[in-house]
Amino acid sequence: PTRRSSDLERCRRNIEALDTSRLRTRILTTPTASFGLASFPEDGEQLEQIIAGADAALYVAKQAGRNRVEVFQKEAVLVRDEADRRSS
Repeated sequence: PTRRSSDLERCRRNIEALDTSRLRTRILTTPTASFGLASFPEDGEQLEQIIAGADAALYVAKQAGRNRVEVFQKEAVLVRDEADRRSS
């Protein structure tokens, strides 16, 4: 894991550990978070490429059960695009 993915993993664990018992509105489930991570310049040199890579990694995180950190891999785009085709 990269330092950035470790930082996001720490954020994810902190969100999961939030004590929601004192909130006015009762939350029935534990809060969770999923993150998709893409990096410059490894995953793209244009902002749009990096955002698309992070989005694809986030999609993989949610498909894999949510509450996860996923680092962009080229295969993630294929997974996201295939799911988009199926839902169209």
